[in-house]
Amino acid sequence: MKRGHFLFALGFLAFIAVATLFFMNQQGPLKPSEPSTVLASFSASNTSPREPTEAQLTAPNRITQDKQKEEIIKEFFSKQIDFYGLVEDGDGNPVGGANVEYSVYSNWLSPNPKVVLGLQSDGIGHFSITGKQGASIFVKVTHLDYYETGQSYINLSFAQPVEPLPSAARPFIFVLRKKGDAEPLLREKQVLRNVPKDGRAVQVGLTGERAGDIAVQAWTSPRAQGAANNAPFAWKVRVEVPGGGLVAYEDQYQFQAPESGYAPTIEYDMPASGIDGKWRDRLEQTYFVKLANGNYARINFRMIAGGAHFAVVESFYNPSGSQNLEYDPNITAQK
Repeated sequence: MKRGHFLFALGFLAFIAVATLFFMNQQGPLKPSEPSTVLASFSASNTSPREPTEAQLTAPNRITQDKQKEEIIKEFFSKQIDFYGLVEDGDGNPVGGANVEYSVYSNWLSPNPKVVLGLQSDGIGHFSITGKQGASIFVKVTHLDYYETGQSYINLSFAQPVEPLPSAARPFIFVLRKKGDAEPLLREKQVLRNVPKDGRAVQVGLTGERAGDIAVQAWTSPRAQGAANNAPFAWKVRVEVPGGGLVAYEDQYQFQAPESGYAPTIEYDMPASGIDGKWRDRLEQTYFVKLANGNYARINFRMIAGGAHFAVVESFYNPSGSQNLEYDPNITAQK
């Protein structure tokens, strides 16, 4: 028995003894046929040692485990962080003067660490962040003359790295895309609500002059009777450019419309069984558009066949006739 527990037991026994004598003095001598209820109670409760409770047995273990967890957390958030980066353009050329912002996750009680600004890449695109401590670091690069990409930022764990960490000899490569010479474009974003499900066309204007530059049609079959609300159904959508055409593209930084390859209509057909085993209720696609007047535009088209059954057309139209469709919000064209 530990010393503290032993002293507590002695004190408790002394208290019982004093209480017994007090009651004996108050009630007079005990008769043989009248056993003391105090002594009887005490005797009954102390005929064998009391078994420790589960809480008493597990408390020391919990304290030890908590301390171990605390040490693990401290170690997790105190890793040495030395980060090295290199900023390049889409062709692999270094980008000097790129702005670098970063934040170090060093305290699990503060999930939104302070963002540090003011660092820039040098003349050959290099930069470094050293002498920090934490679990991870978030780094992002920007430049006024470049577009951000999916490779212009990183959230990197130093506590649990899944790949070799950056070094001075092997820096992490950030990619920005060089901006071109933008021209005045007319930008429109139109939401087509409750697109008919029976193929009736909805007219869309891109030039600001009329509503017939593009026609959108949709056909949607009802779900099977008794089917769940999220059960697949057959649907399709058709986008048509009367007197012109469309061509799909994937590169979001491609702004030069092609001269040929346009189709008057593009149709997307989704059966209830899905395509390649996957069913979805929406289409999102970017297109270059050649209009009937010979001018060019590009559109971001989105169709949602479920729910409210609507489409969104975001367009960038060049009224000059140029195939350049790079947009700068500071030099937009007027309707």
